[in-house]
Amino acid sequence: HLFDECKIDYFAVSLPDLAIWEDDLNKRNRIHCNYVMGLGYLGLNNHERAGQFLQEVVAQDVNHLGAQIHLEMTLSCQEIKDLSQNTDNLHLYHLLVNL
Repeated sequence: HLFDECKIDYFAVSLPDLAIWEDDLNKRNRIHCNYVMGLGYLGLNNHERAGQFLQEVVAQDVNHLGAQIHLEMTLSCQEIKDLSQNTDNLHLYHLLVNL
């Protein structure tokens, strides 16, 4: 649905109430789709790809709390993964994983 053209599909009597929000529905849709894709990749343990989608969400809506929280999770997971690949830090990696 990322490239869907969104429009208000309500009865005309509802439109005056919605006029105060004046939000770009297509932008809201893109943000939501990127957020869901980021969560999906996070669930698949593909933290790099999840981070790309979540960064796009934060770039479009800096106040998106869910994207901020999950982006921080992806960055933390990537840091732990990087630690695990360095044999000097293997002991620290095992400590972090077993918290």
